[in-house]
Amino acid sequence: MLTDSVHDGEVVRHSLPHTKFNLFEGVLRFAKSFSSNEEDLSRYFVPQGSADKRTEELKSKAKKLDSYDNEMQDIYDACSDGAGCPAYLGDGMWIGSEGKLYDWGR
Repeated sequence: MLTDSVHDGEVVRHSLPHTKFNLFEGVLRFAKSFSSNEEDLSRYFVPQGSADKRTEELKSKAKKLDSYDNEMQDIYDACSDGAGCPAYLGDGMWIGSEGKLYDWGR
């Protein structure tokens, strides 16, 4: 983790996941361009990759889970008395204020 701040010059953050080229080779190309005093280095200061390592399939699954959590929260809101205590659904099943289900019996 970088703890010092950079006061002069430009900084760019690249992420390895989902890059379209080898970042290590890109660093080497930058070093060669820099050492040969190339005028325009701006092409090297375009962030590459993504800090989010998930694939598109995993992202879509996460969206489905988020909607499931919202639905469970809606069920809790409909069943509870608003005091924040677990609400009894029936057949030994309870729903907590966070929307999670529990099998605590009757």
